[in-house]
Amino acid sequence: MKNITFFFTKCDVSSLISNIFLFLTVFSVVVDPTNEILKIKNISFIIFVLFSIKNGEFNNIIKYLLLIVIYYITYLFQLMFPSCFVDAGTANAILKSFIYLFIIFFMGKNQKNHVFKYFFYVNFCVAIFCLIIWILIMILPSIEYPLYLYFMRRENFTLTISHRVFIGIKVFGVFYKTCVFAVICLSYSLYQYLFRKNKKYFLYSIIFFLYLFASGTRANMLSSILILGGIWAYYLFKKGRFALLSFILFIGGTLAMFLIIKLMSDTGETSVAIKALHKESYWNLFDSNIIRYCLIGDGPGSTFYTKGWEKLVVTTELSYYELVRNYGIIFSLIMLFIFFDPIISIYNNYKDERFFIFLLSFISYMFIAGTNPYLIGSTGFTTIAIMYYIGAHDIDLEMIHE
Repeated sequence: MKNITFFFTKCDVSSLISNIFLFLTVFSVVVDPTNEILKIKNISFIIFVLFSIKNGEFNNIIKYLLLIVIYYITYLFQLMFPSCFVDAGTANAILKSFIYLFIIFFMGKNQKNHVFKYFFYVNFCVAIFCLIIWILIMILPSIEYPLYLYFMRRENFTLTISHRVFIGIKVFGVFYKTCVFAVICLSYSLYQYLFRKNKKYFLYSIIFFLYLFASGTRANMLSSILILGGIWAYYLFKKGRFALLSFILFIGGTLAMFLIIKLMSDTGETSVAIKALHKESYWNLFDSNIIRYCLIGDGPGSTFYTKGWEKLVVTTELSYYELVRNYGIIFSLIMLFIFFDPIISIYNNYKDERFFIFLLSFISYMFIAGTNPYLIGSTGFTTIAIMYYIGAHDIDLEMIHE
């Protein structure tokens, strides 16, 4: 009993509880993004904030409040000057997402948490899980249908199994809703393996690369290739191997451009055709009231008709078009500027190759978010929080004690 009393006397119980619920929040965001399996995301986040509030660093409070103000201005404008039906449930969900962004105030230099380590290893476990399913189905095709039914039994599914055809090549994919996080983990793993000669990160690099590639989505596959090629090319540049670098850039660049053009113009693929119709619907909407969509948009939770699905919807996968539709061009640019703000901190914090590594990973994330609903929500805001954390801490020191 004395030992227990001594432990709690010496231990900062508040920090301990804060770290436990930060881990649970990260775990829930990565593993259960829809909050329908574990149902702990909201409560774990609230408890984390309550036990961390005294140590919060509110340097970015003006930018955060600006996002909230933009939300309410556009929402109230729509109520006063309605242009379409507003789904109140969706509007409330978006507001909760903005409230969740409050987590950035606990990513500063004085925070004694290990959020990047939590983030890295939780994503690694999910990657292993998905790759096991992918391999099992490849070996035993008969289990695919039962697994498909199991994972798709909820309306908001977290994992899906698909068969698609890209430029005439059949692709089998196991897609997890938060697999986009792997672009950050893959970039960091390649940095550790190539620049720090940490051999165990070779395994992490393979796992995260395969995880992205096996997801079966065009943007994830392209990003995994571009990250691998980009970091390797940068490594050769830093080592002064210019002849090899020039050869690889010529051959790799030619092949990459050919692949990108073919994939992005593959009209035979259903999702590409649907996205093309979505874009047409957006442009028709913007043309109908140019001033409104330049200044303020329709507001969060608003609906519009898209030819892609031939019905009224509250959102599509084209996130940047959605941003303009909901908030207008001016507010959208302000929001994107705030989203990219952590890159400045990362540049100031890392004067070596790590700036390029993390910049590439964030650009890859934003590229994937352009054709997937990853911009506004817990997935997108977790990425921004992780970037704020990276910009305020030495990640290598955190991971060295793994």
